[in-house]
Amino acid sequence: MLIGLDILPALGVEPRICPEALREAEERLRQLGLEVDLSALGDLEGATRIAVELTVKGLTDNVNYLSLLYGVLLLSVRSRCPGEFQNAAALLAVIGFDSLRRALTYIINIAGIEPGLLKTLIELKMPPQPKQ
Repeated sequence: MLIGLDILPALGVEPRICPEALREAEERLRQLGLEVDLSALGDLEGATRIAVELTVKGLTDNVNYLSLLYGVLLLSVRSRCPGEFQNAAALLAVIGFDSLRRALTYIINIAGIEPGLLKTLIELKMPPQPKQ
């Protein structure tokens, strides 16, 4: 399966975020009451684990923790390593979508929901698209 991370080299994106920004982001998140080990962001499996944990926590707490995480991370990169901001933003966008897809797949598998049934349920709940 082709994933977003496969395109990173063609985009000139380095698969890293400066360590100073990671430490600052962890501290900022801790101050907000969210304990996250950001060292795991260095690989897709680690990013997926973080996405799964934050997605489930977000569903139970009704908070979008992934958006909070990415916002705090980007603020930290901008303050600690401003020259790496563009790289970090591109990396987080790609990792975010890949890991979110994996997190959703993981959650669906744990819940035992058939993807076809989930698609039908989503279609039933979505408002109709306006005709063009």
